[in-house]
Amino acid sequence: MNARLMLVEIRKVWAWYLAFLLVTMFYLVLKPYPLAHNDIVMSVLAAFQGAMLGWRIFHDPAGTQSFAWSRPLTRTQLFMNRWLLGLSLQVLTLLVVFALVGSGARSRFHEILAGETNPFYPACRWFDLAVLWPCAVYGLLAYQAALYLNAFAEFNWRHLGGAISGTLRRTLLSVMALCFPAALFVLIDLPPATAPRWPYGVLVAGIAVITAATTAMAVHVYRHMEVES
Repeated sequence: MNARLMLVEIRKVWAWYLAFLLVTMFYLVLKPYPLAHNDIVMSVLAAFQGAMLGWRIFHDPAGTQSFAWSRPLTRTQLFMNRWLLGLSLQVLTLLVVFALVGSGARSRFHEILAGETNPFYPACRWFDLAVLWPCAVYGLLAYQAALYLNAFAEFNWRHLGGAISGTLRRTLLSVMALCFPAALFVLIDLPPATAPRWPYGVLVAGIAVITAATTAMAVHVYRHMEVES
């Protein structure tokens, strides 16, 4: 990664990221009920954070685009720098959630509030880690959707010469739109341990396809975009 460029990108996003991270941490600590794989609030928080990262990182405010694009990087390298930064911040969020819940800090906080020791909390914290699932799924889906849509909103497509047809763009947008309710259905209705595990595989495969397709098409836009002088 290009260090100077990373500093520019981080300045665009750090305040928003820290705000979302603090809200997530407060929610995890203050929620009085067990966390679960179908936690709707965590899904919404993760989706908003992913969308924010995709928009803020890939959006160039007036006067900054010429600096970013004048770095000694190819356009693909520039995109990958930004893409990996967003993924790294999402991984950081997952690590914070894991540390907060897995360390027992959340459980200990509720013991202090209750004024007594709960013998079930040491075991409950491992069940609470199921909240990592919606956090990861919706964060990634929203991030990919935001960077993909930002690419088409920011860049002048008149210079692409129809390289990517409108039909293909609409098809991918439709698949992405269907992926969110599909993920919500799977998260809410995950099968028990003794049932077939195919819903997990279908969801993971769908997310992989969406991630690969949106990333590839956004890279294509970067290679053909018109840059401000």
